[in-house]
Amino acid sequence: MEQPSAAGDRPTGSQAWIPNGPSPADDPHLTDDFARVYELTGNRITAPVAMAAFRRVGPLGPGSRVLDIAAGAGALSIPAAFTGASVLAVDIAPGMVNLLSERLTPFPDAEARVMDGQALKIEADGYDVAFSIFGVSLFADWRTGLREMARVVRPGGHGCVAAWRRPPGGGPFMIMAQALRAVFPGRAPPLPPDGKLMKP
Repeated sequence: MEQPSAAGDRPTGSQAWIPNGPSPADDPHLTDDFARVYELTGNRITAPVAMAAFRRVGPLGPGSRVLDIAAGAGALSIPAAFTGASVLAVDIAPGMVNLLSERLTPFPDAEARVMDGQALKIEADGYDVAFSIFGVSLFADWRTGLREMARVVRPGGHGCVAAWRRPPGGGPFMIMAQALRAVFPGRAPPLPPDGKLMKP
């Protein structure tokens, strides 16, 4: 097991692959265009993991209350809605939420909202199961994300988190990492969040 570098060693600003923008509104990963591209690329990778997560928590269906944290383009929340469960999909990116709102329109008990998974505006103990498929592990403060997940799940409910074993992940994410190395040869890739152990 290897321990990531301390926060002070992290590449920031112009040293990082993707420099910080002046505001979240300038982040290209929050747009409608990015959401559409991600749905066509990322969902092919994350959907099998979402199905494995379903099997872990047991059958879902009418009467189940499901929360999908950092829902992205809906690889988990859309299949969950098909079971008849009541689904709330939350994501920090307005583009993802706009896309998901369209995809969830046929399901009267499903909705998508813009929300920070590290500060969920949701009542405690309100969900039977909360999922985060490659979401919580990317939060700036993943511990807070896990605490929030635990807070909103009822006693006896389930929380299910999926994360890549090591960055940059798989599928299109590996291609994107190669492209970033080629375009920004003098910049360092992002490190895992503080405190997260990565297997070699």
